[in-house]
Amino acid sequence: MNDTLRVAIVGCGKIADDHAETIGFMDDAEVVGCCDLTYLMAEQLATRFDIKGVYDDFALMLAECRPDVVHITTPPQSHLQLGSAAMAAGAHVWVEKPLAMNSDEVGRLTAKARATGLKLTVGHSYWLDTPALDLRQLVDDGLIGDVVHVDSWYGYDLDGAYGKAIMSTPDNWVHHLPGKLFQNNIDHLLNKVLEFLPSEELSVQATAFRRHGRTYGDRRDDMQDELRVYLADPGGPTAYATFSSAAAPRGHWVRVYGTRGSATADFNLRTVERSAGVSLPTNLGRLLPSLSRVGTTTKQALTNTGRFAAAEFHYFAGFRRLLDAFYTSIRTGGPEPIPLSEMERMTRVQDRIWEQLAAVPARPDGLEHR
Repeated sequence: MNDTLRVAIVGCGKIADDHAETIGFMDDAEVVGCCDLTYLMAEQLATRFDIKGVYDDFALMLAECRPDVVHITTPPQSHLQLGSAAMAAGAHVWVEKPLAMNSDEVGRLTAKARATGLKLTVGHSYWLDTPALDLRQLVDDGLIGDVVHVDSWYGYDLDGAYGKAIMSTPDNWVHHLPGKLFQNNIDHLLNKVLEFLPSEELSVQATAFRRHGRTYGDRRDDMQDELRVYLADPGGPTAYATFSSAAAPRGHWVRVYGTRGSATADFNLRTVERSAGVSLPTNLGRLLPSLSRVGTTTKQALTNTGRFAAAEFHYFAGFRRLLDAFYTSIRTGGPEPIPLSEMERMTRVQDRIWEQLAAVPARPDGLEHR
């Protein structure tokens, strides 16, 4: 293997910028080629990030650039084909979420990785983000006791840049996913709860409905934007995952409830807060916890100020950690940062959700519940 990992990117939309920029800060990796079906898209990425190889033919890029790693940042409909071709060419593969269209396609990708010995990961960047690491440490240290329940919340802005792009045309690739808008975002919900619910026999109950009142006269009117999922580990913890495009502000957090207390990781504020039960009598017991919360918030603010000064307080901290861990696994031959078995399990849960949502026909009037 080269001293500097040779990296190629396929799919040159907005998310590709984040990959190229992050890799550009690394000493042991270099983007040597980029590819897009629209040559102009590849050319603009190459120009801005000084990438020498520019292609609209993926096979040709693999043959000429001979990358050690391929980053797939295309819509998920192409992930199986591109990932398989990259591994056939001897490249390790990073795939943006969702990993593939369904559990069958994911299984084919993971089987290819196992058969070739090549590394495969999916862009679950929040899994290694600072709030997630701090929350996981609290749980591992036993500070909240045994996990009883987990709440995961993800707010989405349909009027934001990505939301407007999705709703601008019925041909946007999101509308062709089995889970539509939810499938492109549900990883953010599920990867925060499934680690606390390790059973293969999870109970899954899902319901969804549409709140947006737009009338397009095409498939966009069928797109639901509110999702609730209840998960239960037999004899173990439960979890509730909420996706909302209506509730304000657009929260992004996970809360773990334990037998000794609870802890909340806020991915927008980049804070982690632990709450314990009231142990002192009456009014004093109500006063002291609130004062303790002030102290905790102040401490967190000071910690984040230090991280900001050290250039560690940014949106892509988790992305960089995951990328470092993935590249380390390539160099050392160690395990991937996200086990293949967990990628497979998450997609099986997703398939069950889409099956439940598809089983109930849409209502033609008002809010559409499923």
